[in-house]
Amino acid sequence: MAGGYQVDVAALRSFAQVADAQEQQLERIHQTLAGVQIDGDAFGLLPASGDLHSAYTAHAQAEVENTAEAAQLLHETGAGLEQTAVNYGQTEQAITEMYHNMRGQLGGGRG
Repeated sequence: MAGGYQVDVAALRSFAQVADAQEQQLERIHQTLAGVQIDGDAFGLLPASGDLHSAYTAHAQAEVENTAEAAQLLHETGAGLEQTAVNYGQTEQAITEMYHNMRGQLGGGRG
């Protein structure tokens, strides 16, 4: 196709698989982070230790939330790439069928 472009559907699917694999890894990290609980006593008994524990807890919770959001983003990215590959495949098939139908109607046969 002059001046056109080609879509590599296999590459889209490959990138979708990479995103899915990264999502699974991030989910494992998320589950591990969510399971870590540290008592306030671990930060000592000095007056400032309570503030340190609170700061740690806030940071740890933010990491749990961030990994969940990142995993969801990777899931949506993989699903979007896969759907894009499906859409291109269906469009290619529809155009090919339309071409053959038009050619047949014009008396050119189906070849």
